[in-house]
Amino acid sequence: MKEGMFWYFCTLIKYYLIKLKTDILLNISFQSSSYDYNYKQFLNIAEWIFRFDLVDQKWICTRDNISLDILLNNEFRKIFETEKIDFSICL
Repeated sequence: MKEGMFWYFCTLIKYYLIKLKTDILLNISFQSSSYDYNYKQFLNIAEWIFRFDLVDQKWICTRDNISLDILLNNEFRKIFETEKIDFSICL
């Protein structure tokens, strides 16, 4: 999974750092092969950490039962303003 995601990210961008108005920080770095998604709640500055379990050959978020490919599709389609992104091919 890690290698597939890495190469798929490479087709999108080489390095991207974005901070949204809602205090969502997204950092994609291929030097360290990392994808960091940090969300800070407005008042108490709580960080949400997503955990995924492999269920029936799909990575599923334990918090809301959404698959990792759907979560990544939604996030990166907004960032790049395109529907052509599809992480299901590499997960």
